[in-house]
Amino acid sequence: MLDGFNDYLAWGLTNSGDPQDLFLEERHPEDPHRFKYDEEWYEAEVYTEEIEVSGQEEPEEVEIVVTRNGPLVSEDPPISLCWTAYHNEKGFDGLLKMNFARSWEEFREGMNDYPMPTLNLTYADVEGNIANRPIGYIPIRRKGSGTLVAPGWDPDYGWEGFIPMEDLPKLFNPPDGYVAAANAVPTCEEYPHIIRVDNTPGYRMLRITQVLEEDRKFSLEDMKQLQTDWYNPHAERRLPKLLKALEEHREELSAVEVDALEVLEEWSANPANQMDEAGPVIFEGWYLHLIREIYQEEMGEELYRDFLSRQHQVYENVERFLERGESPWFRGDPEGMMVQAFRSAVAEAREELGDDPFNWRWDELQSISYNHDVGAELGPLSGIFNRGPYPWGGGIRTVGRAAYGLNQPYEVNRIPAIRVVAAMGSTIEAYGSIPMGQSGHPLSPHYDDQIETWMAGEYYPITFGEKLEDPEGELKLTPP
Repeated sequence: MLDGFNDYLAWGLTNSGDPQDLFLEERHPEDPHRFKYDEEWYEAEVYTEEIEVSGQEEPEEVEIVVTRNGPLVSEDPPISLCWTAYHNEKGFDGLLKMNFARSWEEFREGMNDYPMPTLNLTYADVEGNIANRPIGYIPIRRKGSGTLVAPGWDPDYGWEGFIPMEDLPKLFNPPDGYVAAANAVPTCEEYPHIIRVDNTPGYRMLRITQVLEEDRKFSLEDMKQLQTDWYNPHAERRLPKLLKALEEHREELSAVEVDALEVLEEWSANPANQMDEAGPVIFEGWYLHLIREIYQEEMGEELYRDFLSRQHQVYENVERFLERGESPWFRGDPEGMMVQAFRSAVAEAREELGDDPFNWRWDELQSISYNHDVGAELGPLSGIFNRGPYPWGGGIRTVGRAAYGLNQPYEVNRIPAIRVVAAMGSTIEAYGSIPMGQSGHPLSPHYDDQIETWMAGEYYPITFGEKLEDPEGELKLTPP
């Protein structure tokens, strides 16, 4: 999430929208620069780019071929990329308008001039207005959802412009008295256009809504706690069915498995992925083993590993299975599959953490590392750039997010990029923190000086420097 504020208003941005599609092109057999569309051949735009290469006297020349759908990103087969960035005629003037806006009307004007990337925006101002709306160009697809490579020669596919700004889904001063966003679907089923089809499951949004609908007044401290909240609404929803299945098979369980069942039963009263809890060890392990039970044998190892790298699709399919109790990917009884996944998860945790489930801790299994791209290539010297691992809590579906790849479970690699809380009054009071530090240089004292603050869920006050009285004035940068 990215956040900002000025003297009059504040906003937050999260990822949303699908601004890219791939098209398989049909190339003329005798002319590599001609392509088919609607049974006719047309000439693609062709130009060259020069790229300077270290150690070479002459630059490399790269030929760029642009079809009617976009530039080729693959030659064999020829696949083009259609992207809203190629239609950016407004630059980033809209972003500047948003930064200098003093009211909702001025801010909305900036949003309408903002081209890309597509984001979901939440808004509040000192007048008491709140709002939520996607921003950026979002394509209108003639056919398909953009999840598969489309035939570039077929006029039934492709884009026919962008969703008009006035038709984008929006909330402004809703009667509920709050707006929220957590990478959730920003539309209802009746909405006629596709914003995005691979949004994360709405559990974080569910938890935020649960808290905000409580009948009480909220303070800055409450909002800080919500941003770092580790309550697991996914476990809240799935545990009753799992516990019922385990109770019905209790006589088949070993003594250690019965203890693990009792841990889950106790944890289910308040299923939070706290660092010192054993419940998340068992529940999160159960879910991972359930994925394996459903798909691995049917797919084979190689395809299964590739499937795990597409987490949104994995989660969506497993959640459907849990809702419906059936899936074309397995033959057998769903309840038996859930019990077997539980037993496998307990066996794995026992091997890692010992024989007593009551002594298991989530932070002994899950950790967080702050890895630099350069550090990843340095081997023994990686510690110059990388920090961690540190024991950590939370989960993929908690508001205080701690996400990991399914091929490397429990190694957290995706967290909130920033936390900001702002109270709207006659002046805006704001606090924030970032995961590492303000500097990207490992020898700077500000490279990693916010790690402890961020991990503790604490915040620094955010203040403006000397006010810029005239936003139209001149900004002069003078080198030291």
